[in-house]
Amino acid sequence: MSPVILLLTVLLFAGAPFLSQLYDSKPLDTVPYVNLTRYSGHWFVWANQPIDLTQHNCYCSIFNYTLNSDGTLSVEEQCNKGSGNGTLNVRTGTGTVLNKTSNAQIEMKFSITDKYEYDIIALDENYTYALVGNPARTRAYIISRHNIFEQKVFDNYSSIAFLNGFNNNWRYPYQGKACYYNFTAA
Repeated sequence: MSPVILLLTVLLFAGAPFLSQLYDSKPLDTVPYVNLTRYSGHWFVWANQPIDLTQHNCYCSIFNYTLNSDGTLSVEEQCNKGSGNGTLNVRTGTGTVLNKTSNAQIEMKFSITDKYEYDIIALDENYTYALVGNPARTRAYIISRHNIFEQKVFDNYSSIAFLNGFNNNWRYPYQGKACYYNFTAA
C-alpha cells in the first residue's frame, strides 16, 4: 500500500469520531415561532425515545404546560407506572425559554440535577401535534392534543425526527382505551 493511501486511510478513521461530534453538536432545526399561549395545555405522549429514566415503565404519559405571567412555563409530567391503570407518577418543574425570538428552545428543570433542553422541532399549524427533542438527539417525544393514535401522523413525525439525526427506536407509552387519565393540573 502506498504511503499516501495509508495516510489517507488513517486520517479517515481517526477523523470519524470527530465528524460524529460535529454532527452531534449541530443545533437542531426548530420551528420558526411558537405561540406559548396556544402551546400551553395537555399533550398526550404517543411515542418517546426514553433516555429519561423516569419514562421507563411509564404508560399513558401526559405533559401539561401552563404559561406564567413572567414568560416561564409551569410543567407537569404524569404517567401511570407499569400499565395504563398503574400508580400515578407526577413530577413538576419549570420551563424557561432559551430563544425568545422563536420560543422553540426551552430548558425544562425539575430539580438541580434534572434539567434538559427541549427543542420544538415540528408543530402543526393547529397546535395539535408536535415533535420535541434535545440537541444531543438522545431524547424525543411525539405528542398530540388528543389520545387517539394516528399512524399516518406518527409516521410523518417519526420521519422528521430521523431526518434530524434521531434514531428510529421509539417506545410507545400510549395505551389507548387502556389508559386512565387523571388530570391533576389546571
